[in-house]
Amino acid sequence: MNVRRALCFLSLATVVAGCGFTPLYAPGIGAGLAPSGAGLSAINVTLMGERSGQLLRDALQRRFATNGNGSAKLYNLTVSFAVSNEGISVERGESAPTRNRSAAIAAWSLTSNDAEQRTVTSGRARQLDGYNNLSLQYFYSDLQNEQIQARLVEAVADQITIQLATYFATHPSGA
Repeated sequence: MNVRRALCFLSLATVVAGCGFTPLYAPGIGAGLAPSGAGLSAINVTLMGERSGQLLRDALQRRFATNGNGSAKLYNLTVSFAVSNEGISVERGESAPTRNRSAAIAAWSLTSNDAEQRTVTSGRARQLDGYNNLSLQYFYSDLQNEQIQARLVEAVADQITIQLATYFATHPSGA
């Protein structure tokens, strides 16, 4: 069974390699990073307000960090980030919402870190999540809200990173 699985994986890898597929974060030719990795490591993430913004900034910085961490910051990433919560369901006999939905929306802009400070690219990221509110369980819903906020931040950071990596992969010069 393991031999069959290994052969299947090997054949899939051969087919994918034959079509010209290369991972977005793969090392480039020689010892350098791929254009997307080099571009991401050259990004400085500006400060954000609110706790959720601080979590998003930290998540983005972790994704953009490379082993060489001493690279010059050629770009500034400015992100406007907000998380909203709303009650979407009330069960019979209850007066408070029994289901909450959280939505995270980020609008970001990448600008050059030079005298011109021109906008290089921009985009948006959006993610939804939700949780059930159990009656008389305040601490449970508070913990659920924190976990959802962490999941939303990670998902939005992934989306922004993928959008930026795709940009740098298609524009190796960064222009």
